[in-house]
Amino acid sequence: MSDTHSEVNVPPQDAEANYDDNRTDQEKETDRKLAERLSSLIEDANSKCLPLCKMIRKHIEHMEARKEEDRDEAELVKAVKPLLEQAEKILSETNGSIRGADPDNRLSNKASRNMKDHKAMPEEQRLAEALKTLVEEVGGTIEWAKDKLEAFPKAKKDLGPLLDALGRPPHADRRWCRSAARRRPQPSGAPAQQSGSRQSPEGNHLRYGPRQDLQKPWGGEVVEHV
Repeated sequence: MSDTHSEVNVPPQDAEANYDDNRTDQEKETDRKLAERLSSLIEDANSKCLPLCKMIRKHIEHMEARKEEDRDEAELVKAVKPLLEQAEKILSETNGSIRGADPDNRLSNKASRNMKDHKAMPEEQRLAEALKTLVEEVGGTIEWAKDKLEAFPKAKKDLGPLLDALGRPPHADRRWCRSAARRRPQPSGAPAQQSGSRQSPEGNHLRYGPRQDLQKPWGGEVVEHV
């Protein structure tokens, strides 16, 4: 769950609508096929990463439930680190595939916008839902974990960089992911996000974005553009 520092140029909404109206049947069919391919890529990443996210939460919750004198941060790192590394590898590979299929984010941006405007084709709706799940679930876990690790400074030192790497959103529609991040309620006591970060314009880097950048994971309506 990887580079994403560059900005995505999202066309004005009116221009996008005009483009939709002017698409030929062949162009629409091409978009349908591409949306199906992107959806499959992201859904596959979700199916692999969501169980890892649940395990990450479980390990942190179990350690948090212990009495302070019984907490073992080295044990926590040993349990969580390989899960983060595995998730980052999955998302990095997915990101590479998405870059090859939709290098300018054209269809990813279109799908999320059309979903919001209630005019998405079924294939675009599927793609938008897959992105939404990725942002909310993966990104949400990243931000949650960062918040919880404030109580585990030694573990935070080891796991923080991995969470940052995992928090870099997929190539598909990064601005959409960052919009989702701003709309997601922050965990109680979570530090405020800082703007201007080199790793994430939203200061999170799930990217993955909920950083969210992830996430979602990075609730709320996550298909709104900025």
